[in-house]
Amino acid sequence: MAKALEFDVSAAHKYFSANCFNMAWDLIEKTNRTPEDERLMVALNQASIYHWLQRDDCNNLPRTGLEPRTARLKALFLGAYDPPPPNSLLTS
Repeated sequence: MAKALEFDVSAAHKYFSANCFNMAWDLIEKTNRTPEDERLMVALNQASIYHWLQRDDCNNLPRTGLEPRTARLKALFLGAYDPPPPNSLLTS
């Protein structure tokens, strides 16, 4: 039999979504990141996304700022981000 949780799961998701988001952002802005900082930054970003997706009040992920932050992380690791031309995703 599963043991009853002794904390509010919704409140935990709300706390960790914001806390992980802020910690990841602090590492993004850090000028002299170590390899460990970079691993932590990616893990915090993923944890933040998971907790945001579990929140009852999160029904539009782009509004949370997660997509821009994830794009910025990709740019940090892959070099300068060069977005595709506006019509490049259209098919004929």
